[in-house]
Amino acid sequence: METLQKHKYLKKNDWLELFLYIILWVVPVGFFALLSFESNRVFFGAGTFVLVVTNITFALRTFLENRFLRVLLIFEVIHLLIFPVMYAVLQNSDPQNFLIDKKIFQKEYDASKTRLHDSYDDFNLRAVNHVFKQLLSRFPSLDKTRFQRVVASPLIIDTLVISTQLDGGELPQRMILISTQKGDIIGKVSKSFNSIADTSSLSFVFKTFINENDIRLKDYDIAMSQVLKSRFWNYESIFPYALNIFNTDNIKAQSIFANVFLAFHQIIFIILTAWLCNASYEVFKSS
Repeated sequence: METLQKHKYLKKNDWLELFLYIILWVVPVGFFALLSFESNRVFFGAGTFVLVVTNITFALRTFLENRFLRVLLIFEVIHLLIFPVMYAVLQNSDPQNFLIDKKIFQKEYDASKTRLHDSYDDFNLRAVNHVFKQLLSRFPSLDKTRFQRVVASPLIIDTLVISTQLDGGELPQRMILISTQKGDIIGKVSKSFNSIADTSSLSFVFKTFINENDIRLKDYDIAMSQVLKSRFWNYESIFPYALNIFNTDNIKAQSIFANVFLAFHQIIFIILTAWLCNASYEVFKSS
């Protein structure tokens, strides 16, 4: 404890600061160890957040006293937060700025498409719209059929079964299921029905959902068009490849501006590293 007591940012019997002091060194080691495992990218962001917040805590407590922590905080914010965001912005503004390794690009491209499919559930939306439009065109009598009829019990229309049930969410909501008479689900509409009265006609209900689904599908098409143009990079996806800025084949600067930007990042990194080493030396020299 004598060594720890010599540092101004640790006080005797201050277990909270002792705990934070340990995290200050354990988190960076664990964080950079995770970089060797691409499947653990989720932990990269969490590790960065914990690392920066930890050192912000130290810096705020001893900002005027401890130069090492101030420099470390600046290094983390610039290299781990600001520059990865700027790389993502540059690559999305012009996909020709950087040449991404083919395997990495394909993996991120496929992951972006999968996230969009999962987020918008576009396959289901298209299936529901197709069925509703077919039913509206073939069965004009739906104007006279009330929604409460489906709520009360499943309604058989031709070879289809229209029914409602509660979804499995924490706050269960009623959803419409479209299935065959054999029980095969064709599509579902899972959303709040508070704005739809039970006395509304089925044609009104179907048209309402068709319009809402069309709007959501337009948003999906816009988002997917950006992915198809290779503009799908964000902090999470670019972060692992923006850390190693020296001698890497993962990401290479192509345009003039990208080369200048990369050189600027390398210079800043070298300056901050030298500054950090100097501050670290002063801390241990005084211990």
